[in-house]
Amino acid sequence: MRLLGVVGGLTLAVGLTGCSTVIEGAAVKDPAVAADAVNTALLRPGNYDTAPYPAPKPDAQTAKQVDAQRLADHVVGPWQVDPALTLPLVATIGPALSDRGVDHVIGAPVGQIAVDHRFINGFVTSRANTLKAEEPRTSLVNMVLRFPTAEDAAAVAAAAHEQMPAGGTAPEPASIAGHPAALATRRPIDGGAQVISFTAHGPYVLYQSAKTPEGRAPEELVAKALDLQIPAVDAFKPTDPAQFPTMELDPTHLIARTLRIKKPTTMQGVYGRHGVLHYDHPDLAGPMEAAGVDAVSIGQTQMYVYQTRDPAAAKELAAKIAESLGKEAKPSETVPGMPTAKCFDAAGASLLMLRAGCVVAADRWVLRSASQQPRDAAQQLAAQYLMLVGK
Repeated sequence: MRLLGVVGGLTLAVGLTGCSTVIEGAAVKDPAVAADAVNTALLRPGNYDTAPYPAPKPDAQTAKQVDAQRLADHVVGPWQVDPALTLPLVATIGPALSDRGVDHVIGAPVGQIAVDHRFINGFVTSRANTLKAEEPRTSLVNMVLRFPTAEDAAAVAAAAHEQMPAGGTAPEPASIAGHPAALATRRPIDGGAQVISFTAHGPYVLYQSAKTPEGRAPEELVAKALDLQIPAVDAFKPTDPAQFPTMELDPTHLIARTLRIKKPTTMQGVYGRHGVLHYDHPDLAGPMEAAGVDAVSIGQTQMYVYQTRDPAAAKELAAKIAESLGKEAKPSETVPGMPTAKCFDAAGASLLMLRAGCVVAADRWVLRSASQQPRDAAQQLAAQYLMLVGK
């Protein structure tokens, strides 16, 4: 899993002058206060917000994004196709809301083709088995694009297949086993081959780009992806675009209580426990299921808030996340005022997105922060606790 952190210690110095009276005795802790209780007076949130934000007002464009984030729960992760595909290709993960978003993943003129056929929204995910250029790489990009009608989707799939940018060696037709509707092409790439496929399925276009080294057929990855993706998207209950202007944007109330940055990205929002895995490590799937996670909010940088079944489940999930983080990083100082928080420093760990991070259970939630600076990760965690739990 990616994320880590550290915290600066708390030093309290008080200078005294003049006379004083010394009363002998030993300090006794209030037995009513649990040893692991958070002391909010000692929390150091820095300059981060600590009060919940106003509830988001209905907005059609934001509703498109929220609905795309719901779709993420029904987009197959490449690790489900091949368990070796766990390393994220960060540039191709997240909601697609415009022609530019589509072109960023597939290439022009597919974005304009989609818009011409009333493109609503979509979600893309991707993974590779290695990020090292010198090693043979297998990768898979899987994207679902939504349109108003099956006729729109069919027209987009056909036009996109016909007008895909050539780029290098001319592609040849490819066949995807078990999926005769898939419009696929194959081309050689350095050290292997790539297959690009468009499949119209109801009001959706299912797009895959699979790259494999010599000795492995990318068509097999595309076929397995479609085997899984078709029933997954059939289970999705999309929102009627006519409802976007009045759609409830924060039914879990987690968006308003998750620390955010001033310029939000399309990544920020609330996901289901499968949807959030597109941004995280697949190994977290089991622990989240065991903890009864029903929503995960992503906010500031990599601030995650996991909503679990109950406080006991939250503690178990926090322990699992801490255990995972500890495999790639060293424990760091504790968070002032938060005795159960676990922080880690992954300086020098090349596969971690951010160096420092902390995790803690708070009531039924698990809070997880990340930053390039240990102190900043601790401040984010403190601010998030105050925003979510309060006093």
